[in-house]
Amino acid sequence: MNKDIFFSIIVPTFNRVKKLKIAINSVIKQTYQNWELIIVDNKSTDNTKHLVNSYNNKKIFFYEIDNQGVIAKSRNFGIEKSFGEYLCFLDSDDWWDKDKLKFVNLAAQQRYSFIYHNHYVSSPKRLISKRNIKNKSLTNPVFNNFIDHGQPFATSSVTVKKDIFEKIGFFDSDRKYIAWEDFDAWIRLSQITNSFYKVDKSLSTINIDNENILDDKLKIKNTYLFLNKYVEKSKKIPNWCLYNILVAEYNLSNFKEVKKILNKIIFFKLNMVKKINYIKIFFFTIFK
Repeated sequence: MNKDIFFSIIVPTFNRVKKLKIAINSVIKQTYQNWELIIVDNKSTDNTKHLVNSYNNKKIFFYEIDNQGVIAKSRNFGIEKSFGEYLCFLDSDDWWDKDKLKFVNLAAQQRYSFIYHNHYVSSPKRLISKRNIKNKSLTNPVFNNFIDHGQPFATSSVTVKKDIFEKIGFFDSDRKYIAWEDFDAWIRLSQITNSFYKVDKSLSTINIDNENILDDKLKIKNTYLFLNKYVEKSKKIPNWCLYNILVAEYNLSNFKEVKKILNKIIFFKLNMVKKINYIKIFFFTIFK
């Protein structure tokens, strides 16, 4: 049993110097120290490079590229520069618990190909500023879980075995995958392995603010791209897709579309819609 697994941590960033500092510090403070940190900067105009250099840490590597607005290019570049057996992903506005790698290492010793965990969500401007998100445990076949229920974890909670990830060509850098390139990669990975494992602990914090909220038009576009690629036209549209489109159309004040989607949702089958989603749909019905 290998107790010294080496992890490569990939952090893409752009003009987030203050948030990046928190992310870097959360890695440096890990109780498990067999790692390298690869920061891929998209030509930031703030003091990002100066910040990274100020650490003067031989385990931290800094690269600059022009990713042309495609974060998959930055992540793939970081992977190409990595030496770890396992890849960890950390967005530059998120941060880890100090024992994150300690617990991930225990799972990696069991040779799982894909490891994920629960996480907190920090939303400073909301009434409840910090929430604990308990991610769904995936069952076999994992592919069906993704199709039926969507992505149950954040990218900053993911660790994947590099040689397995390499088999699918890493992240797809085609522009049509912007903002769902990670989910697409996990789906493709689930088509070649069911070796997914959940660490039932909250080991990272995902920051949500005005800088990283997904545009509603893009959310609708990406949901339909997912459906066109992975869901047969003869099959029922998964309820999580309907809900995503419903919320986005509502935010865009497209109430005719909201009404159409509401008519597609079967209200009396609560097992098909999470209770919290059911409550939200109820309020949408009132104001449609």
